[in-house]
Amino acid sequence: MGAAATAALLAWGTPAAGADGGAPVDAGAPVDAAPAPGAIDGAVLEALAPPPELAAPPDLTLPAPTAPMATPTVAGAPPPSEVEPPRPVTRRLWFWLAVSGVIVAASIAVIAVQNPTITRPDCPSGYVCPK
Repeated sequence: MGAAATAALLAWGTPAAGADGGAPVDAGAPVDAAPAPGAIDGAVLEALAPPPELAAPPDLTLPAPTAPMATPTVAGAPPPSEVEPPRPVTRRLWFWLAVSGVIVAASIAVIAVQNPTITRPDCPSGYVCPK
């Protein structure tokens, strides 16, 4: 690669002043110079501007009642003619689930107690085992 090509690559890879995302360089001001006291940036002026006028809130007053208010009714117990008679226990789901649980537990207990495959282990050789 020649010297001209190297210089072109270096110039192409170097960002322009202010293009790196930093603060832009002011024209004629040195980079290290502090801004003049009292100078305000345009973005700051926009942020400090008063907010736009808000719309007036809607009128929320209630109209005066024309008729006297009726007494409120509380939804209490239904009249006695609509009350259902209590159902018998045998018509309830929890009763039959309890009965099924007892039957399953009893079946497992009977099978465990009467399992014929449980036998006494044989006596190892050299030992005297009680009979």
